[in-house]
This record gives sequence, C-alpha cells and structure tokens, in this order.
Amino acid sequence: DQSLLLMPPSLRPESLFGFHLPGFGTILTLVIIFVTGLITQNFIGNRLLRLWELLLQRRAAGKYHSEGLWTNTCCSHPYPGESTPDAARRRVREEMGLNIIPVFSHSFVYKGHLDNGLTEFEYDHVFTASTDQNPDPDPTEASEWKYITMADLREDVRNNPDAYTLWLKIILDDPRFGF
Repeated sequence: DQSLLLMPPSLRPESLFGFHLPGFGTILTLVIIFVTGLITQNFIGNRLLRLWELLLQRRAAGKYHSEGLWTNTCCSHPYPGESTPDAARRRVREEMGLNIIPVFSHSFVYKGHLDNGLTEFEYDHVFTASTDQNPDPDPTEASEWKYITMADLREDVRNNPDAYTLWLKIILDDPRFGF
C-alpha cells in the first residue's frame, strides 16, 4: 500500500505485527481523512498539445472515492523524499503508461467533501506536459481515457457537472490554469 510509505518504517504493520496486512494502508488513509479531514500533499498532471487538448481519465470502478468520474490525467502523492516532479513522472507512467517531463504550472489548496462521506484537504501541484504517445492505462486506475479541448471540457462540465471530480472542476475555475 502506497499510503504506508508515508509512515515511519517503525510504525508500519510489518514492523509492528511482523507481517503484511493487504489493504491496511488504504483503510488507514480513509480513517484519517474521514475523521480529521487532514491536509495531504497531492499533484495533478494534464497533457498539453498544440491545440490545447487535455488528456482525461475516467477513474476505475473500485477506487475508494470518485470512482467512474472523469478527471485529470493523473493524481497521486509523492513518496517521502521524492520530489513532486519525480512523483508526477512516476505516477503518469504507472497510471497512464506515458513517459513525460512534467512542467510545474501552479499550486492550490482545497478542501472538499467527496462521496462515501470523505473529506479531502489537499495542497495540490498542477503540472503540464506534452507527448505524442497514446495512453496505455492501468485498468485498476483508469477505465477510459480521452483527449478533449479546454473549450469542450468547460462546456461538458457545465452541462454534466456530476460526471467530473471535484478537484478537476476547481482547477478549471482557477484563472492560473485558463487557456
């Protein structure tokens, strides 16, 4: 579980109990977020082309929140000691099968209530990148993907707001990300 990598090694289940507990990191993360709304550091990546297209993914069924919603190319959290650009590069490769060079755009803080009674409180970093590759997504992360122009995305979000993640709608409203 990636969430457990954020914990000091001495507090991980393997150290405390002497064996691995599958899914424990996800459960622990959900409890902390649900109970405290604790702020977490996140990064968000999108793809830019000459025509200002974005690469979106539909979150896979079984994700612990926002499953089946359209969202930005990739979201995740850096490992301890890992730079945010390195984490963005790693997770875009893991989630979408793309090798990119992330370019920092801006950061923002948001707190929002999600499905399943969860609250996210995050300091997010937005990156952009260019690529001529077609995605090969990990099906446990993304069930679909599509390229869309900013104008078409804004119109679709206005017409179908429930089809998109909260944080993507926040990004689209941020003038620092305006095209």
